[in-house]
Amino acid sequence: MSTKTIVILIIALIILLLIIQNLDIIGIDLLFWSIQVSLLLIILFPFLLGIIFGWILGSLYRKKK
Repeated sequence: MSTKTIVILIIALIILLLIIQNLDIIGIDLLFWSIQVSLLLIILFPFLLGIIFGWILGSLYRKKK
């Protein structure tokens, strides 16, 4: 296995452990709305957005070169 694959697997394992330990339901107040959502989604959503944006920006950067 390459170093990149090992690093990705370790990061995925750490994120998985973090998510498993945070399954509580929390309340979020947004101006006039109040919703109950799992902390799992609060952690996972920004993580996935970061992966997607990083992938897009990386591919745009490679095309520029």
